Amino acid sequence: DWISQAGGQGWDIVTAINELPDGQLVLAGTFYESIFFGKDTLNSAGSRDVFIAKYKPDGAINKVITFGGAGYDYAKLIALEAGNGIIVPVKFYDELKISEKRFEGTLPVNIMLSWFDESFELTQSPQLACTEEFDITGLHAAEDGSCYFSGWFTDTLQVKQNVYQSQSEKDIFVGKVSDQGELQWLKHLKGKGEDIPNSIVNH
Repeated sequence: DWISQAGGQGWDIVTAINELPDGQLVLAGTFYESIFFGKDTLNSAGSRDVFIAKYKPDGAINKVITFGGAGYDYAKLIALEAGNGIIVPVKFYDELKISEKRFEGTLPVNIMLSWFDESFELTQSPQLACTEEFDITGLHAAEDGSCYFSGWFTDTLQVKQNVYQSQSEKDIFVGKVSDQGELQWLKHLKGKGEDIPNSIVNH
């Protein structure tokens, strides 16, 4: 058994945790200003940034990365991919910087489905965008490396050149992205009132 501590003087939270096939734990969350893991202190690039941390089976910290933009960035799901890779949906406004890669948002609110390999190097980065609030609430990585996702949106959702208009306060979307980061399909599920999916599973 083991216990490990991380955090900072400001607001920070772990929003997702999963166990890799090799027994390591991977965590995702968000923080303001700065956060420490072991002896390392990491600083945010903007107001609120994202962190991803990996712990060895004995509780020792293996690797930590932080990334974000000038605004409020958020991550709350982790799906496991083959070879100890992970997929993390990252919500951002305006722009997002991961390592030396910079991404511009298409609309006011954006989510990037971020593929990371076991070294936390970004490999794929398909994006969804919305004129108002939206979220990805379900995520599942398939054995062939593709990814299924579900969520809700208000007003207008854009995925590549495809545009979807909500018919109620919140509509549902379900989609699939290939292992090359290409959107294979997206379904818009329309209803009355607020419709919100909680998870997605591929049988």
